[in-house]
Amino acid sequence: MTALPVPVVIDHFARINAEPAMSDRVKAVLLRMMGSGSVWMKMSAPYIASPDSTAYEDLDDFVRHLAGDRLDRLVWGADWPHVTESSKPDDAVLINLLARWLSEDEIRVVLVENAARLYHFISGGRDRPAPTGADTGGRACCAKSGIGPT
Repeated sequence: MTALPVPVVIDHFARINAEPAMSDRVKAVLLRMMGSGSVWMKMSAPYIASPDSTAYEDLDDFVRHLAGDRLDRLVWGADWPHVTESSKPDDAVLINLLARWLSEDEIRVVLVENAARLYHFISGGRDRPAPTGADTGGRACCAKSGIGPT
């Protein structure tokens, strides 16, 4: 996968705890792949990655470790409309997990800077230039006008 000419996004926290006996191996392979520069991990659907926990505390150390080693390769996703779940989770609870795992600066990196680089978003306004490495595709006029994600 790391040789593909496109970015690869592994979602659902790489399902790190879906098969507990494989967790250490999944973590090692994921970190190696993220280090390639072409693989990202999406922090989405913790209920899939952590099926035996409702507070997802078993993801705490994993996320902190990833943030310490590969913060530049983490993005977040709501996984809405939660099609795998008969009882829909509260999205506010899910996004608030970020505050448990990451500092405010790290949250900004994940939600804004990394998403901009991965998805080629442009700046959210003239006070927030596009992150280093972001491809604005010649749309600098939009950044100056304030058009774009915030």
